[in-house]
Amino acid sequence: MKFIINLLLVSLLSCSSVKEMKQDTSMIKIQEVYFQKWVAGIQGGGSGIDVYLNLEESLEEGVSFNRIQIKDIETTVIQKTDDLKYVARFKTDLNQLNLDKNTEKEYGNQAPQKKEIKLKEGQVKIYFTKNGQEFYKLIENVQEKPMMAYPSMKPQNNEE
Repeated sequence: MKFIINLLLVSLLSCSSVKEMKQDTSMIKIQEVYFQKWVAGIQGGGSGIDVYLNLEESLEEGVSFNRIQIKDIETTVIQKTDDLKYVARFKTDLNQLNLDKNTEKEYGNQAPQKKEIKLKEGQVKIYFTKNGQEFYKLIENVQEKPMMAYPSMKPQNNEE
């Protein structure tokens, strides 16, 4: 009986020590979030989604973005375009290069990073760290801008 009680105490203590991520809505002040899908104008040129974050004020000292999730994909590719603007870039499966029997021809292909938890339409989840502790912020009603279809490149060495 004493063994069972000790086992229960150890399991309860170990469960409570699991690092839990907290939602925080005050550390990052966001003015606007929107996303835009894009597709390259040439076959195999790729496609993706860009999420734009416009902040009301600069990030506090010690705060940094880790990753951003939209639907069931996430990225760590977050570029700072100026002090208040960031762009998160996602690659999608549309218009990607086809797989080849010769694996050497597949060099550079990356498998998409799918999340088990899928966000609802119009939601974006931002993960960030402050002084080593991870937090997240869920943004609702994110607007989608019209798709950006990049034109194909002009043929090079075209003599007319």
